Amino acid sequence: MVDREVFDRRLARLEQWLRELRRLAQVERQVFLADSRTIAAAERWLQLAAECALDLANHLIAERGW
Repeated sequence: MVDREVFDRRLARLEQWLRELRRLAQVERQVFLADSRTIAAAERWLQLAAECALDLANHLIAERGW
């Protein structure tokens, strides 16, 4: 059974990482590429968003017995 509280917390984290990535998407390309810290942040937030999405999917897969 899906633990709704756990699922909601993970979904909130995914939304947080996606907000950060959308904010960075507004940065001009040359400015973005010139700043290694910004690039590193984008990479990390993308990794965290992917992990959250996989966690959510695995949670549902286990709950539904797929």
